[in-house]
Amino acid sequence: MKILFFSASFFLVTITWAQEDYLITLKGDTIFGSITLYQNTYFDEALVKNEEGKERYKSYEILTISRPEEAFDPIAHKGKRVFGKQVIKGPLSLYLVKGENNQFSEEVLIREDGESSYVPTIGFKKVIASFLASCPALASKIEEKALSKPDLDKIIAEYNQCDKTATVSDQEQPNDRIFEFAALLVDLESKIKTGEKIPIYMKSALEEYQGTDLNEMLSELLKLLR
Repeated sequence: MKILFFSASFFLVTITWAQEDYLITLKGDTIFGSITLYQNTYFDEALVKNEEGKERYKSYEILTISRPEEAFDPIAHKGKRVFGKQVIKGPLSLYLVKGENNQFSEEVLIREDGESSYVPTIGFKKVIASFLASCPALASKIEEKALSKPDLDKIIAEYNQCDKTATVSDQEQPNDRIFEFAALLVDLESKIKTGEKIPIYMKSALEEYQGTDLNEMLSELLKLLR
């Protein structure tokens, strides 16, 4: 009987641990605890509560977040670094981001080159055919209305099996690192002006930019604005 009791207790502890939220930082650290997601002006944040206390993490510091039966990745959307709820992962991924109703309801496609596009109801054919132009056969089907928004899962599956004939060049890709650095500076400025103590994680994030050629980053930003 003692053995059975121990086994059952061990099983319960294992299940509890397995169902706990956790996030993985860009440094490779895994942080367990209850995770709450927050929206911010320039980037989203995750608040982790565990036995050690509370800690906030910026979206640009996080690789992924896992909860029971759902996961979130930081993605670039509308000039911000937001949390996207994973729906389909692949060369072409589908995420849900928070809409005006504050629910994860807006669909966003992320290409393998990091480019993103919202999934519209009106103008679906024009927007998505252009976004997936590197797969001409698929783009033609969308333009000819052989595939439409209700076929989104099929469109994604076909794109992920497509032999692309063209890709966006590295020079044309937005550099998320530029915007992440800018968001970090804005957050630092706010804390310095209000006399708040600078958290260790922000100092660490700033240290990662040591040795970065800021003139080169500025040049890349100017290219994006042309």
